[in-house]
Amino acid sequence: MKLALTTLWLLLITLDSYYFYQVGAPVFPLLAACMSVVFVIYNYRKVNFSEIIVNQKKVLFIFAYLAISSIVIGLFYQTAVFEKRIPALVFFLPIIIHAGYLFHSRPDLLKSGLKIVLSIHLLFFFVQFITYYATGNFLDYLEPITGESQRALGGSYTFSALNIKLIRATGLFNEPGSYSTFVFLTYAILQIVRKNLNEDLSITLFDGLVLMSILLTFSIFGFIFTSTYVATLLIHKKLSTKIAVAVMATPFMYLSVINYIMPRFGKDADHSGVGFRTEIVQYAIDHIPENTYATLIGYGSFVDLNTLFNVSFFWNDVGLILNLITSFGVVGMIILAFISREAFMKYKLFFIILLLAKLSIYTIFIWFCFSIFYSRATEQASGKVFPETS
Repeated sequence: MKLALTTLWLLLITLDSYYFYQVGAPVFPLLAACMSVVFVIYNYRKVNFSEIIVNQKKVLFIFAYLAISSIVIGLFYQTAVFEKRIPALVFFLPIIIHAGYLFHSRPDLLKSGLKIVLSIHLLFFFVQFITYYATGNFLDYLEPITGESQRALGGSYTFSALNIKLIRATGLFNEPGSYSTFVFLTYAILQIVRKNLNEDLSITLFDGLVLMSILLTFSIFGFIFTSTYVATLLIHKKLSTKIAVAVMATPFMYLSVINYIMPRFGKDADHSGVGFRTEIVQYAIDHIPENTYATLIGYGSFVDLNTLFNVSFFWNDVGLILNLITSFGVVGMIILAFISREAFMKYKLFFIILLLAKLSIYTIFIWFCFSIFYSRATEQASGKVFPETS
């Protein structure tokens, strides 16, 4: 029962693409937050939450700083949206506490739940992928539920050598980039938990399928994430292992780079993800420094930047890093860097990937990741090991 509930909770957190416009929010992560509220209320006498809160002090400080600064700064802007953002902030707290409990008290349960969730995502991904090439039909898991079609870009690019139209499978997400981001970060959390349990981190068939699915999305960031991660794993491996991996990966890498990656940087780059992300970065560089106070302390997270600047793009398309800069400003980023230095030194690659991920600070999944990253660093520094509770 505990495993089933934990798995359901983790799965709901990752289903951020199921956004219901009638509600104005992704409902499934909110259901996960509600489960966390029930968990805290039900276990408040059984679990030593004060110990968990002490160990989660860094991520809780970040949460408090974001909340207080956003409220204060938002008072000076007419475009601030208090009625939407304050309720959203409330949902992050139980997620932080719940994640901290699982990581410290039940890492075995967390590991099993994460593996099942990744297996579910792999199942839906490969069924979608195989069905398309076997029948020519694309299985859209999103449109029947939310009314929004998945963006698979089937047929926009081809493998010229084989004359095959390319599908960018999305699994249970709205686009390939979202699949690669959520699945890779979930996999990263699993690796951290496994390391905490002193398990061997060698790549198994399961690991290979996860990484292969990310590559098959043909997401540029997914391509970079996976390649870099595998390269770091191979550093201390035997030469024969490195050669074997290189031989197996070369054909796929060649076809991917020549037929898909390179065209996105070519003459059609202005119409690709690369083009519009470059425009957003350039706009931010040109306009944000115009306001000295905002440059120093940020706009908080309540100010609607699109209304303020009269633009219509999604700021988080560039990555979480731009969202953090606009929210915290220079002063806040210095504080954030100071708090994060220890965790960053332990998880450089995962932290960089998190900062580049196309996610908003208001994504519940982000606070789940923060809870694990900062918990792990704090635990190692203090030497504390939490006892298992009922």
